Amino acid sequence: MDCRAFFIMPITTFLALTSKSEVGWIFSNDLDVGTNNPEYKGQFSTKLTFANGITANKADELWTDRRTLTPSTPSDDIDLSGTSLQNAFGRDIAFVNIKGLFIINLGKLTSGAYVPAAGEDLLIGATGAAANFFADLFDGDETVRFRLTAGGDFKIGSPLVGYSVTGASSGDILRILNDGSDDITYDIAVWGDTA
Repeated sequence: MDCRAFFIMPITTFLALTSKSEVGWIFSNDLDVGTNNPEYKGQFSTKLTFANGITANKADELWTDRRTLTPSTPSDDIDLSGTSLQNAFGRDIAFVNIKGLFIINLGKLTSGAYVPAAGEDLLIGATGAAANFFADLFDGDETVRFRLTAGGDFKIGSPLVGYSVTGASSGDILRILNDGSDDITYDIAVWGDTA
């Protein structure tokens, strides 16, 4: 007779997020004035590094997605503190502070490639609903929005305290709106802390 004992041990999982955000520009400008052309060269860059956690220079969750908005369903209301966002491992995310946001307007998918076209813009912000918009990022004004033109990108970071998400049903909706006449696909990454 074969007797075997099985022990089931609880498994506790811990997610550890580390992230780095780098943006930089290198540029030069020449002035054509004949034989001695002056040149101006410059660069600027920023690098933010986040360790795992919930205090300054730390984040404990990341959400990324590729989404498409059509003219018939032009608006995307992203609930930053509800249960509609999940991380790469399927765990629900309810942000308390947003430490970074990155959006890329890819344009329209044409023959297997994303092709930005003039006028296929995204509008970010301006939910028009004073009770539930992501107020801290937009200085408390539910009518504020900005245009992310076709092919463009937008990045903002707040490594110390982040932009406050005031909780489910209040101050947690980031609206992204298709302001063009065709389908628009965009990539989005949001990172921050949940406590």
